[in-house]
Amino acid sequence: MCCALLNELADLRRSLAEQGIQTAPWHPSLQPLRKGIAVIIELDVEGSPAHVSSLLPVQALDLRNIQPDNQKRFPAFNLDCPLFQDASLAVTELDILEPLLATATLACKKKDIVRIGRSLYEFPARELVPVLMSGSAATNPVLGSTHALLQALAKSTLDAEGFLRAFALAALHSVLGGTLGKDLLLQILFGKLNKNGERDPWQLLIFLDIADAAGFSHRVADPAVAVAWSHAMLTAADSESTAATILRCSLSGEEGESAGNKMPSPNLPLLGGTYLMAMNADIPAQTRYGRSSTDIFPLAKQTVQELNDSLLHITAPERRGKTWGPVASGTQDKPDLLIVYLEKDTEGELRLASALGDDDDWEEDGESSDAPNQQVSEARFANGPSSFESRTKRLIEAIQLKPDLMQDDAFLRVFVISTIDKGRKQVLFDQRYGVGALFRARERWIAGSRNVPPITIFLPQSKGRKARLYSEHVPTPVAVLKSLRQQWIRDGTMNQTVPGVDLRRVYSLLLEESVEREAMWMLERLLPLSQVLLIRAGRSYTDQKKTGEVHTLQAGAGLPVEARRPLLTVIALYGILLHRLGRYKENYMEGRDYLLGQFLQCADELHLLYCEHVRGGSVPPQLIGNAAMPMALENPKKAVEVLGARVPVYFAWLTQKASTKIRPADDGVTQRKFSEMNDAEKSTLRAKSISRRLGELSAELKGKLDAPVSLTGRAELLLGYLAREPKTYDSPEDQSAFTSLPIAPGENA
Repeated sequence: MCCALLNELADLRRSLAEQGIQTAPWHPSLQPLRKGIAVIIELDVEGSPAHVSSLLPVQALDLRNIQPDNQKRFPAFNLDCPLFQDASLAVTELDILEPLLATATLACKKKDIVRIGRSLYEFPARELVPVLMSGSAATNPVLGSTHALLQALAKSTLDAEGFLRAFALAALHSVLGGTLGKDLLLQILFGKLNKNGERDPWQLLIFLDIADAAGFSHRVADPAVAVAWSHAMLTAADSESTAATILRCSLSGEEGESAGNKMPSPNLPLLGGTYLMAMNADIPAQTRYGRSSTDIFPLAKQTVQELNDSLLHITAPERRGKTWGPVASGTQDKPDLLIVYLEKDTEGELRLASALGDDDDWEEDGESSDAPNQQVSEARFANGPSSFESRTKRLIEAIQLKPDLMQDDAFLRVFVISTIDKGRKQVLFDQRYGVGALFRARERWIAGSRNVPPITIFLPQSKGRKARLYSEHVPTPVAVLKSLRQQWIRDGTMNQTVPGVDLRRVYSLLLEESVEREAMWMLERLLPLSQVLLIRAGRSYTDQKKTGEVHTLQAGAGLPVEARRPLLTVIALYGILLHRLGRYKENYMEGRDYLLGQFLQCADELHLLYCEHVRGGSVPPQLIGNAAMPMALENPKKAVEVLGARVPVYFAWLTQKASTKIRPADDGVTQRKFSEMNDAEKSTLRAKSISRRLGELSAELKGKLDAPVSLTGRAELLLGYLAREPKTYDSPEDQSAFTSLPIAPGENA
């Protein structure tokens, strides 16, 4: 973590400096406010709560808190709600609630009351007053409200418990005065109401301010005040280091005052407190040479400050989606932090983090079909751009408008920080790419996603939107990462989370030029995770219509809806991996393994047609081709032998059915349209098509079943089994009648 993060931050600092960007110098103790419900408590001159109002999230984004550690916070601190134990008081009318609160028992634990007292009185008086009310800070008009707040707290005669009771009464009066919502008041006093009618505990953020804010140029809850705090605290720290050690900084190479042993711990989005460098001297391995931490890697104080400022700048709330964002972890449920920027354009509006980090694959596009019927779906077939494809297209178009970014010396920096445990963070991935590599990566990724045969998945949409058929879907890298954490079980109807791959491998698959070894490793991992899902997706599905049962071999139709989107991602990932391994669909679709998958799918069509016409529509849960799939993946020859023992009766019926003549048009020569035929003629035409296709596949596979199936062959076999060749029904005659299974003469049939 230490070296990788420090090196990345040094590069970031250099990029900002080259662009002339001055980052705000933040003292390490200044931290952004945590997200969540928050209120502002305005104190009178005696330090007693006078008014309470909601702190809007958009306002809280720009505010900071002085927080050197978890025990010292000012002017914001957390309050565990409810305040009072007796939740039955929540039904009391507000105008008679005040006297009841005066004697009601507080729900706060003793340790929490001690913590709140420390934040209210002890910490400000001992550590902040000497810094913020002396020297140049004492005459800074921006800090006028802060001085008034510190003085009010110093005058207060309330202890922590008394302060909380006064807060409850002030909140009640604020509701009656119309500055605070009644529901929020009841949540603070008695807990959040759940769906069972009970009240649950929760945590509120309290921000202290002064009631007489109009008498000052800035109220405490003003972003400019936090900047003034930081300046005063940094100035005080400089004045204290009169006899500091001078050294040559390991990162900058410049001489400067030593940063000391303790490094900043900026509060990063998603991760919380993150030490720029931390080594535990109690661990023998970290002191084996007699030194630890900054004794090994000496750093100048000014350099460390600039690194800290650069990191806070690039992860500022307003830059979410541009230079930072959440990205799924390969090993845990909590997301990691992705930081990405262009070295020549760190301040641009390009949404780099969204393009590389978001896992939303689905565009909010227009019309689509209600049902997978051939007549409607062809006109509304959904093979348009996915959100990944459209997002990266917009990104690249924006880059192309900036000539400086199209030069050979324009580079993209990408690094990911993950939480190992509560106290440790780690850089999982850090790399530098030319901007041209991003362009090539996009084209490669899209080409790989489309390196699959015709496979369509029927996918219901959100409420109020029509369902659609999806094909050639382009997943995000994060969706790929998630698919590698899902082990499909119970016949493809459920999945369980397993340890996945780290994001480094997925980004390498996307961005690196040559990744054959990585792609083969990933394919070997993907096959056992997803094989069950793909085999289940090929099963027949029986739909209950008003006109009766309708049987279909539409890929994925029998899967639960929540399994179909992962199925689309997995199919695309097979295409991407095969593409990176030099296995292109123009070639592998003519190979043995793909054709074997097609043969087994064709056997399913035969079995289904037989069941519809001979067994009165009674279709078994698993057709013969689907049943043979697991064996075919291991031993193609054995699978076909077992299949051959089951199907003679089906083939005999097919031969008879396919030999039936179909009446031509009235002129006695022209073939009638499929829509003009009756049901018997349509089934005959289907039989002819199946017979012809089985004959073609048998000829192609004959004598080729002895060789084992490779890893790439397994993927191709699965794709071949799910692929549905378009049915043209353009010939009424059986041009290539099926004769035998694809086993050479002399072999065990």
